[in-house]
Amino acid sequence: MSSAIRLTKIVATLGPASNSPEKIRELIQAGVDIFRLNFSHATSMERLAEIVADIRAASEAMHKPVAILGDLQGPKFRVGALLNDEPVMLPTDAHVQLSALNQPGTASHITTPNTELIAVLDVGHRLLLDDGNLAMDVVNVEQTPQGKILTCQVLRGGLLKAKKGINVPNLGGGIDALTERDKAYALFALAEQLDFIALSFVQSAEDILALRQFLQENAHAQNGKKDPQKLPLIIAKIERPKAIDAIDDILAQTDGLMVARGDLGVELAQERVPMIQKRLIEKANALQKPVITATQMLESMIHSPIPTRAEVSDVANAVIDGSDAVMLSAESAVGDYPVDAVATMARILKACEEELPNWPTHEDRRLHLSKDVPLDVTLRETIAFGAALSSRRIHATAIVVFSYSGRMARRVSKHKPKLPIFAFTNSIAVARRMMILSGVVPILLPASAHTDDALHHAELALKTLDYVEIGQTVVYVAGQTPFAGMTNAILLRAFGESLTPQDLTLIEQQACPIFFPLPALV
Repeated sequence: MSSAIRLTKIVATLGPASNSPEKIRELIQAGVDIFRLNFSHATSMERLAEIVADIRAASEAMHKPVAILGDLQGPKFRVGALLNDEPVMLPTDAHVQLSALNQPGTASHITTPNTELIAVLDVGHRLLLDDGNLAMDVVNVEQTPQGKILTCQVLRGGLLKAKKGINVPNLGGGIDALTERDKAYALFALAEQLDFIALSFVQSAEDILALRQFLQENAHAQNGKKDPQKLPLIIAKIERPKAIDAIDDILAQTDGLMVARGDLGVELAQERVPMIQKRLIEKANALQKPVITATQMLESMIHSPIPTRAEVSDVANAVIDGSDAVMLSAESAVGDYPVDAVATMARILKACEEELPNWPTHEDRRLHLSKDVPLDVTLRETIAFGAALSSRRIHATAIVVFSYSGRMARRVSKHKPKLPIFAFTNSIAVARRMMILSGVVPILLPASAHTDDALHHAELALKTLDYVEIGQTVVYVAGQTPFAGMTNAILLRAFGESLTPQDLTLIEQQACPIFFPLPALV
């Protein structure tokens, strides 16, 4: 029944602990809606292609649209090799040199392979090493025949190991978010028809536009046409202070947002991150962009079969804030309990959602559309708001949306009705992309010439799947021609009006054809 459906979606990262065909199926059964492929740790594109094929095969076999998100590494800076591969001690107040020289580092002179980082660093820049465990300031810059050498004063000392990350909170321009390595993986995402692509270390709207232009140009080169449904949707990862300052411009260009609290918590004071998370989610919801909350949500489950109480509260607060999805990283990629982590996440989400009607909801917000907003946008937003509000006022059991592109399902979802939104589409690509939307249950049906035919197909599917009972009130959002991008009507009626006694007999005998249903999410 629809009461068993979980509204908030789960993104799980695949890795050595979980990327076998058997584990992928177990993870889908446990509740995964989107699989994340972390290109930072990819071994080979051939192996990635095998994993994509395994996900698609499991999705089809289990009759559940499952999306795939490819996560680009971005300009990730790291400490280089160390002499004899031994960690070095950097004492507080000591001075240490930093360069891009091709030599192993020592306690007095550490190196990095990232020449582009050394090129833009100057006096006054603060460097945070190993997730902020060590910190130092650049106090002098020297140009030598061998290359640029920085002298840094250690502010927070400690033991430094090779390959540890380097963060620069106030880093300015000069470093592109889309690296040459990222471009190769973006081409892979196009070729494998991934549903989402996450851009790391976004600092401005121009970073999003650069990736979108690259995808469009190469998609055109591959198939000779620019079909937006063939392009992965872009998710901007918010990890740097500059992105916070430019968030309105970034949101205007991106298809979705990820609150990536790992690097964000390194480059900003940790105590600022919770309120920034809330503001980012609020802004994304207001602009009807899907938003993922990520990083260390169930971190202790990497090695423990149960989470901490603080982690449970963290996941619940992400739901209360209005996240469309929450993400597991190391917990599912390299942890000892990947399936348990997903199942635990699903239980936390469901328990939290059951209490949400007692909280103020986004349904209470009113339309704030200026006179400059195009009429077609105003019409669609008015319909979406009316559907969500009506569903609450008449105590509906479900909302049914017929959507060609998924946009109307997204609009309704962003008003946060606390009931499932069954989104019927005739495109499997659109169905997978809707897996990121809170409360949306995509179901694949054939295109119908008339609304009455679409309603009949939808009621057959929902009754066969036992999602809705005859006579329960349902809000239908459709157009005169379903799946044609012309949504212009709301219907409020008792479920099952189109079903005949013969239909009910076929359903009872389990002889009614279903095209691509989504099983109940528990």
